[in-house]
Amino acid sequence: MSRITKEIAHATAVSLLSKKKEALNGLKVKLKTLVTDAVKKTIPKEVLQLFETHKHYFKTHYNTRLHGAGFGYEYYQFDQLPDDGNDPSVSVADGNKILALSNKIEKAEEEYKQLLKEIEVALFAFRTYSNVEKEFPEAFALLPTKVSQAVMVNINSIRSQIAN
Repeated sequence: MSRITKEIAHATAVSLLSKKKEALNGLKVKLKTLVTDAVKKTIPKEVLQLFETHKHYFKTHYNTRLHGAGFGYEYYQFDQLPDDGNDPSVSVADGNKILALSNKIEKAEEEYKQLLKEIEVALFAFRTYSNVEKEFPEAFALLPTKVSQAVMVNINSIRSQIAN
């Protein structure tokens, strides 16, 4: 009978929630794209055109604090863009979209962490593979293969020495 350890419970919970994690990562990519588009609007078109052809001549950055439209001190990531040394001030409409998506991501991350913890606790409470198989078959399919905990000692050499 194999026991469920905290490590096994955690690994199984992460595997069980892989689709939720992918969806969360998709939201983060969408946020990065949204911020990139909003910051690009603050950069003159001529600078962006020159940046596209001669990136190595520019000081660039990948994240910044945004000003206005209800932003605090949160940093947001975006694709590589030229840096003028100032934090960009995005439009109210763009700011509202960014904040709404950012809040949605924070809520989804909290729900993910809470569900991960609940699954870990449940699996650890079941204690054994057979209990998980009966009570939580979705998770049982993701458990690592059972490991025999029987004592394995080769006593053939000891027996041969005693017989002599």
